[in-house]
Amino acid sequence: MLVVAALGALLTVLVPVRASAQGQGVDGRLASRVDSATRATLAPVLDSARATGLPTEPLVEKALEGASKRAPGARIVAAVRALRGDLETARAALGTGSSAQEIVAGAGALRAGVDASHLQQLRADRPGRSLAIPLTVLGELIARGVPVDTAATVIASLERDGAADEDFVALRQSMGRHGGPFPLPAAAAAHARGAPASVGPPPGRALGRSHRKRKP
Repeated sequence: MLVVAALGALLTVLVPVRASAQGQGVDGRLASRVDSATRATLAPVLDSARATGLPTEPLVEKALEGASKRAPGARIVAAVRALRGDLETARAALGTGSSAQEIVAGAGALRAGVDASHLQQLRADRPGRSLAIPLTVLGELIARGVPVDTAATVIASLERDGAADEDFVALRQSMGRHGGPFPLPAAAAAHARGAPASVGPPPGRALGRSHRKRKP
């Protein structure tokens, strides 16, 4: 039940992204937070993102983040443009049919240092199934101190073993039980040897029945 609740909470965070991508015009929240010149420069960036089907909520949030830090307008615009580029790269790697949640999670992974080729491989390993949660957990592993390549190997290994979203959420929950950097000694050792990491779900969990290891 705890894993199901955690999965619901994670999805709740991701769901608003889809709705925000449907919005029109310059977000009203920017009116009181950034100056008119910065808004005028941001408007075509947001409009082009919206026109090409990219989610705009992360871009608005990036602008608001810069405003809260009292960053100069030019720096805010540069940060928003860079994020738009990452969103576009993530969609190209994951496929044009990817959901807004997947694109945002993919961009987060790219910004954490994951190569676009890893996103492409994850899509190939998980056709027809959402990558939003695996990519989110990938970013969180890196944030907890797991080397980028090792974290990508762990997520890819779970993917190839047919892990369900609940398995990734269980891995995410196990991260919360560690106060320091999240330890993955077996995966790290296998990666250092150049061998594929044999990583299954966290102890106490088996792969979801509907997602057993697929035949080659």
